[in-house]
Amino acid sequence: MDEKVEEKSSEDNCKAYEIGCIKDLGKFLIAKKKIEAGDVILVDSPVISGPKCTKDEYICVGCCKTIDDEDQRCLACGWPLCSADCPSLTVHSAECQILKLCPTKAGDYFSNDILMILRCLLLQTTQKDKWGVIISWDDHLQDKNTSKDFLKKIQEKCTFIEEIYIKPLKAQEKISGKPLLPRASKDVIQKVCAILHKNLMECDNRQILYPLASLLEHNCLPNCLEFIQEKNNYNIIVKAVTTISKGDHITLSYTNILCGTQERRRHLKELKDICCFCQRCKDPTEFNTFLSAMICFGTEEDACKGVQLPQNPIEENPKWICNKCDIKLPNKDVLKFVHHLNKEVSKELKKNPSYDEVNEFMGKLQLFLHESHYLVNKVKYQLIQCQENGREDEQLKWCQELLDIVRKIDPYKARLGLYISTLLTKQFESKRELLLQSFSPDQKENSLTLIKELRNILTENKDLLTFLCKFNDEESLLKKNSEHEVILREWLMEQSILIDFN
Repeated sequence: MDEKVEEKSSEDNCKAYEIGCIKDLGKFLIAKKKIEAGDVILVDSPVISGPKCTKDEYICVGCCKTIDDEDQRCLACGWPLCSADCPSLTVHSAECQILKLCPTKAGDYFSNDILMILRCLLLQTTQKDKWGVIISWDDHLQDKNTSKDFLKKIQEKCTFIEEIYIKPLKAQEKISGKPLLPRASKDVIQKVCAILHKNLMECDNRQILYPLASLLEHNCLPNCLEFIQEKNNYNIIVKAVTTISKGDHITLSYTNILCGTQERRRHLKELKDICCFCQRCKDPTEFNTFLSAMICFGTEEDACKGVQLPQNPIEENPKWICNKCDIKLPNKDVLKFVHHLNKEVSKELKKNPSYDEVNEFMGKLQLFLHESHYLVNKVKYQLIQCQENGREDEQLKWCQELLDIVRKIDPYKARLGLYISTLLTKQFESKRELLLQSFSPDQKENSLTLIKELRNILTENKDLLTFLCKFNDEESLLKKNSEHEVILREWLMEQSILIDFN
């Protein structure tokens, strides 16, 4: 770690948190004192960063910008490079000496996870202080919760790096007499692979390793929100979104909390090889949202139509039980079926279907899934985005249903603030349309309830966006909400209606 980073973290933030450690969990951050919502808990600088892993686009190995022309490459090693004048070209110079030992061909897939491992290994000669920070971390390869799939991935990456890059490098070092990687044993490579796999964060086209922020553990109901400053060397700011009591773990969320428990846990296992045991994951109903609930078909003789939920969601293979009958389903069958439906949803929405086609498709989904299942909600959200005259009541109903759900799974607006704002904006637009359709100058009092609802929506959205502006740049959305308020105020003045907006 750079001295500057160490001073900043130690001097400014040591009073807010301390590092704890549990054998199976590893290191984590806990509140050293009571922390209030909005407080900055830590500011951290990257140890290392590089292009994110993707098969869909070329990303410059220097500045991490997307490259439109796949022929834009480093002349020495053949990896994607925006230009010979790339402002971050110095980052690439050391690794280029290794990458060019295995020249690429047109159409090759550039494995940026391998690039990050090499970039990390090179720190032992280019920036020894940062290398010391990384190599001191626990790789968790010996932990009892480490999965066989994770170990297999690490071993495969290690073997690939050894065969494709390290062996040619060692041969080159013998000739030149200049060691580029003093420590490149299998154990060291595996350790670096595991550390990066578990601790990297992403921002746009970039994956980043932070010395302190990487210690923040996952929770599906996080008490913090992170903000990565692209214009300030990708420093990360972590702020509390709710009051955190002394001794509480400081948490972020690393997965899509709109998804159901089984999908979130699958993603976390694949992404970081971690298992979540938070309160939401333990609750079969997910705070009474029923985001994972299935419809029970019962038997051929007796249609049930009850609700099936996992008996113990944090088990590896929980049984799914019905709340009305005795039928139980194995987890693998449920996962297979939901995976199939997920593909069908993606396929349907990619067709650019009409409003009625999407609505009909949602009706079919609800034969199998609870009306609040996360896949049904995905379709509802699509319907809400449609500009469909005469369907305002229907869209308002779905808006309210989704708002009720997200307020339960993200009460502190740590992850879904923009999602909530989008729903509130749509709610305002639909209710305003209903107001214009139903308003009668002779019976103004009949519209007062709807007018007050519009005012309350604007106020809630303004408060939300003002809160989000503390973490990110959401000025454009705040401006749009202000424009809506101006439009409503002007209309009220035209109708000689007085409403207090304070």
